[in-house]
Amino acid sequence: MVVAEVLSNIVKQWHELLFYSSFAFTLINTFGAGTRWVTRTIRLVAFIMILLFPLLRKFVHYITSESILHRIIYGPNKRNALDLYLVPPEHKDSKDDLVPVYVYIGGGGWTVGYRTWALIIGKVFASHGVLLVSVDYRNFPQGTVSNMLTDVNQAITWVFENIDQYQGDPRNVHIFGQSAGAHLVALAAIDQAARETYQLTRAQGMTKVLSSSDLPAQAVEAAHGQAAADAGLSTPPRHASRSHPPHHPGRSQARVAPGTTLTPTLSPTPGREVGKRLSSSEPVVQESTSTTAKNALERSLMLSKSKHPTTWKLRDIRSLVLLSGPYNVSALIPHLHERGLYEQVMYCIMEGELSHNSPYARVQRRSFRECRAGNLLPPIYLFHGKVDETIPFQESINFKEVLEECGADVTLKLYRDRNHTDAVFEDVLSGDNPMLRDTINVVKHGQEGLAIKEEANTAGEVPSWRLVMARYVNPF
Repeated sequence: MVVAEVLSNIVKQWHELLFYSSFAFTLINTFGAGTRWVTRTIRLVAFIMILLFPLLRKFVHYITSESILHRIIYGPNKRNALDLYLVPPEHKDSKDDLVPVYVYIGGGGWTVGYRTWALIIGKVFASHGVLLVSVDYRNFPQGTVSNMLTDVNQAITWVFENIDQYQGDPRNVHIFGQSAGAHLVALAAIDQAARETYQLTRAQGMTKVLSSSDLPAQAVEAAHGQAAADAGLSTPPRHASRSHPPHHPGRSQARVAPGTTLTPTLSPTPGREVGKRLSSSEPVVQESTSTTAKNALERSLMLSKSKHPTTWKLRDIRSLVLLSGPYNVSALIPHLHERGLYEQVMYCIMEGELSHNSPYARVQRRSFRECRAGNLLPPIYLFHGKVDETIPFQESINFKEVLEECGADVTLKLYRDRNHTDAVFEDVLSGDNPMLRDTINVVKHGQEGLAIKEEANTAGEVPSWRLVMARYVNPF
């Protein structure tokens, strides 16, 4: 690579470091000086110092490699950038072949995620003939979950519209999320399933997806009438008689506009103060009948508040691979609070709507189940380590059960002696990485790839004693 290009990449990284460092003070102010958060920050610094030299080698490769394209813009916001880990010619069957694509949405507790963390795994994917797209998205406090979903949708749209220019195959795109990234990928897919179901419903006049237990009677009646009118029917279709699975509560009453700057000094109780005082008893602006009908139908399927209209379809996604994800956010709040991601901060990130922004709760909605929206989801692979202390592996077990109940095709695999970050960090350096091996083999062989043991392992780069120390201090 030309020296000028290397220097340009270094300057870009320096500018980004300064930009992201400016948010460190906001995060410190948000989290406060609580002992849990301070302790985990110290452990994170120790973790990085123990693995400093191999990480520096990875960073040098990241800066100098001609097969890594940095900071490709996919949207209007500062964080709307992605990196491409291209497949070198020696790892392709033919020079002109299009290669499979993984869109990687990384973790970081919705606060410290960064696309450059993928430098640890990017080379592994490229060496096995898979193009990795590492996506940056707005973290809290730059944005809340709706902003993050908007960014994820924009990035996926960019991939389908542009990836063929980089010899990626737009007909062979898979989505890969880890930790908080797995949560966002799951939400984006569920949103899209609800959106596509909503479009079919309004087009066909199938108002049976509306449930009177989900909506006020007036809204249901208005929505039925409007959908029937759209379909050219004089009366709405009659409801089919069926037994319903147990109904779980919907989203809480508290709402915060996406992008609102939130302060952590709030009550964690839904329907009270979340960033600013919002009361479920506040007057509601009256809407026209048609607007009420449309909104009622949207609420019944719980469409997201993402501002970016999606042009991609679920049928275009070959699979979703979700590693160590937090899927039932409501139930995890006390656990995350104990680990330093404080309850009031989580309410800010999730805009006070824990159920609405929990993939587990979303697929539990009666309307989502009744219309079998889960049938639209691509094959889903849930991978989780059994010694994961950050997100217990029971999360993946429970999520698999509710996904299957709504018609999704789900494969679950648990890994003995693997923690929260092994797949994307420690095991990459050790060379024995069963979770990442299975992630890559899913692209190449589908579900049968989970039985393959040889592929996607690499030579160890770090002595075992150093990895033992790193795992001991790992804050995740």
